[in-house]
Amino acid sequence: MKKDEIIVLLKEQLQLANEQLQQANATVSSLTTQVNELIERIKSLEELLVQKGIAIDKANRQNKALGKLVSGKKSERQEKNPQDSMTQEEFDKKKTEQAEKRKARKNNGAKRDMHCEMEEVHVTID
Repeated sequence: MKKDEIIVLLKEQLQLANEQLQQANATVSSLTTQVNELIERIKSLEELLVQKGIAIDKANRQNKALGKLVSGKKSERQEKNPQDSMTQEEFDKKKTEQAEKRKARKNNGAKRDMHCEMEEVHVTID
């Protein structure tokens, strides 16, 4: 091969490589635009899901509140004071019963077990 043939061959290879590079760049740019569009679509869908989740949470709270109202159950904050409903006699009776229960739990006059066989050892630390 002569010098001129080598130059022509190298120019053809260079032109072919440039065409392939342009095709690759075009493909990369089209894929980049497609990725950007998909990212925007994902962001909008995420926003919709967040808004829908907030709406669902709000609806669940409302349903729970309505369920409590319909069921007639009282919440913990609406506890009724037991002393208001009792008369003084019932209150005194309940108080004496509680006192009797406390007395019944004692040890029935049993004395403590004294361990006379035990020895005391006093240790002083210097």
